[in-house]
Amino acid sequence: MKKLRILVMALIIVCTLLIMPKANAAGLTIAFSKSSANVGENVTVTVNGNGIAGKISLSVSGNATVSPSSVWVDNSSVTATVTIKGTGNVKVTATPVDASDSTTANPFTTATAGTIVVATPSSNNSNQNGNSGSNSGSGSTSNSGSSTQTQAKSSVATLSNLGINGQYDFTGFRSSKTSYSVTVPNEVESVEIYAKKGQSGQKITGTGVKQLKEGANAVNVVVTAEDGKTTKTYTINIERKATEETPETTAENPDETEKQEIVGLTELKIGGLELTPEFKTDVYKYSVELKEDKDKIDLTTVATVENAEIEITGNENLKDGENIITIIVKAKDTDETTTYQINVNKVLPNTNTVEATVNNVENNNTKMIVLGACLAIILLIIIIVIIIIRKRRNINDGEEYYYSELYNDDEKKEEKEEIEQDNQVNMQDETEYEEEYEEEQKKKRHAKGKRFK
Repeated sequence: MKKLRILVMALIIVCTLLIMPKANAAGLTIAFSKSSANVGENVTVTVNGNGIAGKISLSVSGNATVSPSSVWVDNSSVTATVTIKGTGNVKVTATPVDASDSTTANPFTTATAGTIVVATPSSNNSNQNGNSGSNSGSGSTSNSGSSTQTQAKSSVATLSNLGINGQYDFTGFRSSKTSYSVTVPNEVESVEIYAKKGQSGQKITGTGVKQLKEGANAVNVVVTAEDGKTTKTYTINIERKATEETPETTAENPDETEKQEIVGLTELKIGGLELTPEFKTDVYKYSVELKEDKDKIDLTTVATVENAEIEITGNENLKDGENIITIIVKAKDTDETTTYQINVNKVLPNTNTVEATVNNVENNNTKMIVLGACLAIILLIIIIVIIIIRKRRNINDGEEYYYSELYNDDEKKEEKEEIEQDNQVNMQDETEYEEEYEEEQKKKRHAKGKRFK
């Protein structure tokens, strides 16, 4: 029984150790919204600081860029966007710059990295792009193929944003409008075209840096829907002005040219948020992280010239993840325009809470399963012990009954006679002892009488 008690106690201790919570080691992890991507696509990078607080630097190796280049983690996850610029796999590295372990406050310096596989353009993609010209007239083509997989994929081929990086852009982008025009000065030899998908799974071609000749330049941006067949073509007509002679007014008043202000913004602020990098009139790309559930952000803009028109697009119905806000400043007296872009990364705080809740539920379920198994084992052992004890008692009771039956009357009689004999011997011994004692007392009294005479 003592050994069984020790065994039960040992099992209870082991089960308790199994279900006790264990501390997780601090560390950085990196994950991607997709493991492979095509040239021109964006991939969302999620950096999770498990027990880490501080600044993390993000870098890429390969034909890609990352924005923002640094993030702040506080035992939570943050995201950044990697834009694939060319073929070849892209490695993304997260390196602690000024970070520490939240539990021990010790500096944390261990970096982590991940790789995005960049798909090589195939002949099938080229054939699909070659058919884009015939589909561009109608804007989109519906598919009626018999393949179940093809029917399940989206046939939407529209953009959510399109424009030219820098000071020169067009106004009034609409996803349903496929033709735009813009005029640039002669000194502008190239422009960079950007476009944003309307739905995930789309493919975009025609973006990037485009060289301009004097006169008319047509740039076609082709969007291929997820089904791989439906396409839509957006055309940007760029007019590069011819070389102009220096106006006579410039020669007569050379200071007037210097006094002319650049069309743009002198002030750009977002209520409660910080722009990265710091705002400057001649910096046209920014990023900001929104940790609130807002459909739009509060923008404050001031133009460099009077009576300038400021058009803001993309600052409505902000969704989780990446959002692009475009600010176009246009002078009324001239056709000169300047475009600013703000990449808004919306990360809701409750995302981590939900993930933590799910993890806690899973951990609790695991603990309950382990605890239930341990209790079942203990209960089984107790039942076995009870059965063993009962069997032993039944065996002992049977032996006593068996011996009592064998213990017959003759044996009882012999035992009784032996007891009587013992009693008689004891009585005889007591009688002899009393007689000896009385005789000794008489001798003592007789001896005393002689002494007095």
